[in-house]
Amino acid sequence: MTTATTTTTTTNPTKTTDTRTNAAATAERVGRPESELRAAARKKGLTVKELAALMGVSASYLSQVGTGKKPWTPNLREKAMAVLGEVPEQGIVYRQTEAVESESNFTRERAREIGLTMQELSDRSGVSYSYLTQVARGRRSMGIKAQASIESVLGTWAKIAPAKLANRQCDVVQGTQSSYIRERARALGMTLKELAEKVGVSLSYMSQVARGHRHMGVKLQAKVEAVLQARVRVESAQCSSIDRQVVWERMDELDVSQNEVARRAGISSGHLSQIMNGQRSPSAVVLRNLHGVLFQRMQGEERVMPAEVKVLGWKKGVRSGMVVHGARGRDGTARGGAVRVGGRVPWGAEVEYAYRTGYDGNGRVSVEHVVTPPISAMLMQPQAGAA
Repeated sequence: MTTATTTTTTTNPTKTTDTRTNAAATAERVGRPESELRAAARKKGLTVKELAALMGVSASYLSQVGTGKKPWTPNLREKAMAVLGEVPEQGIVYRQTEAVESESNFTRERAREIGLTMQELSDRSGVSYSYLTQVARGRRSMGIKAQASIESVLGTWAKIAPAKLANRQCDVVQGTQSSYIRERARALGMTLKELAEKVGVSLSYMSQVARGHRHMGVKLQAKVEAVLQARVRVESAQCSSIDRQVVWERMDELDVSQNEVARRAGISSGHLSQIMNGQRSPSAVVLRNLHGVLFQRMQGEERVMPAEVKVLGWKKGVRSGMVVHGARGRDGTARGGAVRVGGRVPWGAEVEYAYRTGYDGNGRVSVEHVVTPPISAMLMQPQAGAA
């Protein structure tokens, strides 16, 4: 008796499903295939149907020419050259590049540059947010009309390419280092907490975005840049020390002692002494108080008499200079006439400081600032990005 052996082949449904899923994912990642003809038409902002109409042929026939099923005739080549400026190759399938897997993409960062979120770009271009995010990363093919709308809003070509976040670097600022945002706020006399309050976020959140630990949204970035009066950067920065020469000169102009400056600024003389000796860096609050004592005009300050010297400092690009005008004697009479030193201020130059100085009613030198220098004028400026 012969026993029949039956072999049963079992198919693993899970494996089959996984294979199909991977294939679908691969197809989604590389995008929809296009012929070189279709890609050339896309560059001109045309669909194949619109291109066919301009060339005077049917869209079906032109599609077959693009895929190589029908040949390019001399007449058709001439028409393609007239419309496209080239004759695309046949039978070569064009696929968009791999999907963008990095943290950000070109479309998102270009929108950020013009102050738009992806949602706002979606609203302005008339393209749904979901579709926009997918085509920006290359996970879906971008239609001609959608591409034209997106590019009109962006003001540039829509590219499928990875991009680095504008306000985050790869290596975050370490805990032992200060950040650019903190030091920029300090140069304006603000603490990081005061900056956070001005832009409407918590101190914790502002600290994290300043160090690159969290992503800064477009709206918040615009607010921070408006308050800081500078572009936002996420990088380490050296804590600026006081420019002692500037402070000493201003003390001499006002004829006040270091102890008196400390008293008016609300700090101890020892604290100010350590700042002047470079042993400690002044906080934003101390800087603000010192600036108020030394540079902001105090109530009851005696005005300069008519016999005076006018001093103006200017800066234009890498050039800078100082103009001194009207040097006269103590009695108000000119010594050899009015004197101008330093020539004239160049057109378009920025005035950094301006003051009038002379003798007051008691015979002492008096100084009145016309343009108050910023708080940052009291600081030694370190190199940007220095750790």
